[in-house]
Amino acid sequence: MTIDVGMLEIVKRIVPGAFSRQIPYGPQVAFIDGQLKLQIPDFIKTWETFLAVQFVTPINRLYDLGATVVVLSFDFYPKTPGAKQPTQRKRTTKLVKLPWDQREELPSVIPENYSSLIANRVFKVRVCQLVVSTIASLVTLGNGRRLVIDYDDMPLEFTAGDVEPQPRTGYTLLGESDVKFPQYLLPGQSFLADSVDGDYVAIAMMQIERARVANETPPKVLIRRIEIKTAGEKRPRSEGPTRRQYEFVDANMVVDTLVHHLRGNHVMLKKCKGHEIRLFCYLVALVGCDFTAGIPRVGPTTLWKHLDVIWVPLQDAYDPDQCEFNVRKFADTVIAPLLRLIHKKHAGYASGKNLTSLLSAVKTSSELTDKSRDALPSVADIACLVRNSNWTLHYWWDAVTVPSSSQAKYGFAIKARNGEVERDPKAVLD
Repeated sequence: MTIDVGMLEIVKRIVPGAFSRQIPYGPQVAFIDGQLKLQIPDFIKTWETFLAVQFVTPINRLYDLGATVVVLSFDFYPKTPGAKQPTQRKRTTKLVKLPWDQREELPSVIPENYSSLIANRVFKVRVCQLVVSTIASLVTLGNGRRLVIDYDDMPLEFTAGDVEPQPRTGYTLLGESDVKFPQYLLPGQSFLADSVDGDYVAIAMMQIERARVANETPPKVLIRRIEIKTAGEKRPRSEGPTRRQYEFVDANMVVDTLVHHLRGNHVMLKKCKGHEIRLFCYLVALVGCDFTAGIPRVGPTTLWKHLDVIWVPLQDAYDPDQCEFNVRKFADTVIAPLLRLIHKKHAGYASGKNLTSLLSAVKTSSELTDKSRDALPSVADIACLVRNSNWTLHYWWDAVTVPSSSQAKYGFAIKARNGEVERDPKAVLD
């Protein structure tokens, strides 16, 4: 699970010029999320082809675009935040995971059941180790080109002719690739992230706003991702399989235009000026991501359709000093009005600004189907969601200094039975 692509569709409708099939400028530094390249097409049958197609060609392409530094990153599981465990468990229960022994080496050719084996974390680590140990000898270095591998320790930098790679100091070892890339952003430097994960767009937007808060020149950030088709765009007819189309997202243009749009079309409270991207990205987290569950029937389209209703209350619930939202105020003045609009047939005379009474009225409506009743969130669900989203906002802003998600204030709890992290079933509004 990544962010809801519907939020990116909204961004593309507001800022169509920020999305293009042609790269708008060459990057000085490029970053590849190697984790996502472990999923391979059926035609790849050998490790040699796997390395060439999934890694060597993309890395050399980035050098050809102008990058002098290419960072290849993989997730480091021991450092992945516990806040991701609830989503991971839900995701893996649907997968068929085949066993792979901790001591077992990779076979000489790619197994036929690779697509199932890659769901096994031990096997996946073995594949990552294969790439990390061989890739530097396969790419075209020289002429000032450098390759950085960021995996399970300090990043290692390879240059042509070096006997041993040199460690890059000043970096914090993190778990997920999508929060590793901000450590490679420098003021004013052009940067390209090659990743289909939608989190990269939200995190890049946050980093641009963060630079401005620090009175620094923002980095120039591009994201290469799968092309987004908005409702107004026609999808061409095809008689056979279509080739996946990619596009570049200019994160700086997105930030500038989105801030202008919000200020020009909606009331902005004085305390929230300069926080527009954090407010927007909070809504991105709210509708569902790796760390939040979202709310049934409250997706991007519904949220944006009723933005005028919730925008000022949302800002009123925001504490710009803590960069967090007051849980009760957000639940009662943002979530409750949204749910009242969605369930107005069943809300009766319940206040649209009191979540507890509203949910009670909707749940006891005689006209509500059992299926809809079962799908309704509880007060604890909403409290947990608002708290989880608060933590996500901190994580996307700065994964190095992010508060521990194990704090009850962020809506996660530790299971006493096995020590796993879960979304707090007893989360409260106050």
